[in-house]
Order: sequence, then C-alpha cells, then structure tokens
Amino acid sequence: MESSYECTKALLTVIDNELAEIIPIGDLILLEDPELPEKPLINGWKTELAAGTAAGVGFGSVIAVYLRKGKKNESIN
Repeated sequence: MESSYECTKALLTVIDNELAEIIPIGDLILLEDPELPEKPLINGWKTELAAGTAAGVGFGSVIAVYLRKGKKNESIN
C-alpha cells in the first residue's frame, strides 16, 4: 500500500505532465521535490480548540444580533 505522500507525488507528476501539454514549459515553475510539513501548522489541540471556540462565539454573536434586529422590525410593524 502506498503512503499518502507517494500518492500525492504521483498525482502531481500526472498534473505536471498534463499542464506541460497545455502551457509552454517555459511558463511553468515546477518543484522537484516539495517538502510537506511534518506537523500541523497550528501547534496543539488546545490552540485549535481555542480558535474554534472563538470562531463559534463570533459567528453565534453575529446570528444573535441579526435575529434580534429581525424581532425589533416585526414589533414595529
């Protein structure tokens, strides 16, 4: 069984070959062996949890304000 890295590398090779037929090769910038990150870009689950919670609170606040404005408009009419 191939690793996800090997599958991704094979897919990129196919895409590179297809693009080379469409776009003149002088216009392409190909990376020979791109390096994939070995660890997540966000450090740790605590940071991810805090970011998710902050986004959820922000989104919930926007919805609450929107719904409150809708109820005020209904009571005026």
